[in-house]
This record gives sequence, structure tokens and C-alpha cells, in this order.
Amino acid sequence: MSDATATNPDGSEVVDALVSEDAAPEPRRSRGQRRPPLWVRATVALLVLAVIGLLAFLSQTGTGQRLVINEILERVRGELAGTLSVGSIRSPTLFAGLTLADVRLEAEGGDRVLVADSVVVRYSLISLLAGSPRVSSTTLHGLDLEISRGPGDEELNVERILPDGDGSGGTGAPTPLELGRISVRGGSIFVLMPADEPSRTTIVAPDGSHLRRLSFEGVDLDLEETVLRSGGAVAFDARLTSFSGTVRVVEEPFVVRAAVGSLTFGDDGLRIADGTFRLPGSLLEGSLGFGPEGPGEPWRFTAAVSADDWSDLADLAWIDPRVPAGEFRGAVTMGTGSGLALSLREVQVRTADSDVRLSGAVRFDGEMTLSRMAVSAGTLDLSEVEPWAARDIPLEGTLSGEATLSGTLDALSADGRLTFTPGDGEAASSTAAFAGRLFVGDDPGADSLVVRLDPFDYDVLAA
Repeated sequence: MSDATATNPDGSEVVDALVSEDAAPEPRRSRGQRRPPLWVRATVALLVLAVIGLLAFLSQTGTGQRLVINEILERVRGELAGTLSVGSIRSPTLFAGLTLADVRLEAEGGDRVLVADSVVVRYSLISLLAGSPRVSSTTLHGLDLEISRGPGDEELNVERILPDGDGSGGTGAPTPLELGRISVRGGSIFVLMPADEPSRTTIVAPDGSHLRRLSFEGVDLDLEETVLRSGGAVAFDARLTSFSGTVRVVEEPFVVRAAVGSLTFGDDGLRIADGTFRLPGSLLEGSLGFGPEGPGEPWRFTAAVSADDWSDLADLAWIDPRVPAGEFRGAVTMGTGSGLALSLREVQVRTADSDVRLSGAVRFDGEMTLSRMAVSAGTLDLSEVEPWAARDIPLEGTLSGEATLSGTLDALSADGRLTFTPGDGEAASSTAAFAGRLFVGDDPGADSLVVRLDPFDYDVLAA
């Protein structure tokens, strides 16, 4: 050991420190973790390269794509009781999804359910490799979907796509399968059910039997947040974000330009709730459905809609060709079955020459049948009554007042008070209060009819 000294500017010595000649310098502390050995880093790099190579092999090469696609189809077929066939498969890269051409789905027993020109599927490849495939979107081009029940069948064909079971995996609740976005471009959906007798809503099958047909044609639609709950009864929920197509529930179709709402499918059939429906000249709000009244019953079309703003009567011409040109607003409930039945609530109809309010029920099935139809006419031109009366009316002018009507034209119960105003403007008006039953068919007459005329212009009788 030696003493280390230093000299101040004034020449004095200062002992600075005692330094050991044998002392080693203090080791420098590391700022980070010790680097892993070279062989560990090389192994990790090789594993990463192997995974990337595997993904590239599976997604880019024909052999890899066939492996993945076969795995997808086998998993889908394993969930079906029916049969799924695919004509060909196209996929430039599996990362972008795949396209199935000439797709056909049959229910158990061979009944046709679905045919599509092509189906484009987008999915997560990583989720597929992990064993939990997740579909992000499905687009069906040229779809032909049939929902049907043959004579003697207890179940619909779509209820025989999936195997029986609760689908819960032992949890007691159906397992949801998220399908993401489902789109249809240029599709047709047909509902065919046995019918006991012919009507406006039936067609004749090749075997001569009668089928009640409901159809959507020329369909473009988009469903979001689609969830399928399998096992036992099929449950299907989605948010309808767009729809356009031609709907046919009787001989004449009607066109829907756009529709949104909450869509469900299950034991009660297909339902759209909280919907908004844009027709060519109308904006309607409400709900509609295609389904049975009860278990095993035929499917029927139902709707409960309202128009707050004036809407085009031409959008209702499919109900009956005698609907005049004009506009309407109010609430309508309708349903098919034995013909087409409507219930009107405060429906106001306005044409060039008439202004009428209607509340009550009417059925169209070969002939028109009214049930407590309350008519309040501010002005009702007789020329617009003629088509509904199915006969010439030898008077020109208008009616005003109120009446309640029930029955058919052959036997019409009527109660009310109406005023007739001649169209020439010269003759005086006549008012009639009446109650009873009128026969205005081939054998005209009256039953229990009471009429009180006050005032009355006898010139009317000259007509």
C-alpha cells in the first residue's frame, strides 16, 4: 500500500486517497437481460419460418388449399343431417376466402332446400387452424331457396337439415354459431305448403295437388350480426340492413324497394319486427311474417303496417285491381289463408274526386266480404263505387255521410245515413237514413229494410 499525495498551489501536501495496488476495478453492471444462447434464437426463428411456410403452403399452393378446403367442407358436412354438394371450388388465396360454385343443399330424405350458382365465403384462417372456425361473411349469388312441407310431412324441409338434439353440448342451451354478414345477390325464396282447396294464394303442383305459395323474387339482401342456434328447432337471428325484391302472396306481386328491421326464423316461421319498408310510392312501418298459426298449420303471410304520411294507392293495387289511383294513410293488418283478409284502422283514402275514411275488416277470396266496415265519406264519387258494386249505377254525383256495411254484395247489411248530391249541380240533395239488408246481385231486393228520406228529391227516381 502507498500514500498518494498532491501539492497545493502554495506548496503544501494533501493526502488524496489510499489506493491499494492489488484492488481490481469494480465490475460494470449490465443494463439488460442476458441474451439467450444462439441455439435458442435459431430455434425460435426456424419455428417462425416454419409457421409462415405452413400458412403460405396452405393458402397459396393447390395442394395446401385442397387440404384446408376439404377440412372446411368435412366440418360443415359433419354438422348436417342432409347433404351438401359443391361442383367446384375457386380460391386464389385462402387468406381472401373461397368461392364455391354450383352449391346444392338437400335435407335428410333428399328434399331440395338450397341451390346457388356460387357462394363466396370469407373467414379467419387462424381460427380454422385453431379448431374454432369463424365465418366473417357469406355472399350467395343466384340463390334458389325453398321452404316447404310435403303432404303428410310433419316437418319442414329446413328442419331436416341439422341432426336432432339439443345442440347444447351438455350445457342445456343451444350452441350459437356466429355467421357474421350474409348477403344474397339475385335470389329467389319460395314457401310451398299443402292447401286443402284452391284460392288466390295457391298454385297447382305437378301431381295435381294444391299448394299455397309465398315467394320473394329478384332478392338482394344483407344480414348483419347473424347467429344460428342449432339443435332441435332451428333458431336464426339477424339484423336486416337492406332488402329489395318482388313479393308475391296473391296473383299480383308488389315491389319492396328497401327494408330494414330485426329478422328471426324459428318455430313461428320467418318474422321481421320493428321494420321500415320502402315501396315505390310509400313508406310503411311495422312487421311482417311468413309462418304457421300453430304447430303443423300451413304457412301464411301476415303484416301489420302503418303509413303516417300520404302514400301511393298504386302500392296496394296487388290486393285488388279495383283499387283506384290516389293516396292513403293509416294502419292495415293483413293475412293470407282462405284468400286475403285485411283489417283497416282509420285508413283515409283520397282520390281526385273522393275523400273517405275506412275502419273494419274485408276479405278477398273470389268475392269481397265486408265485416263491420265503417265508412265515413266527406265526398265519395259514385263513379268510383261502380267497380266495387260490379254493376252500372244510373246516377251521377257524390255521396257524403256515414255507413256501416257487412256481408257480400249479394247480401249486404247496411246501417247509416248518406246524402246524395247530383253531379249536375241543379237538382237538390237527398238524404236517407237506413238500416236492413240489401240484395244487389242477380236477384235484387231487400230484407228488414227501413229507410227514412228527409229531404228527398223525387227527380232522383227518374234515373
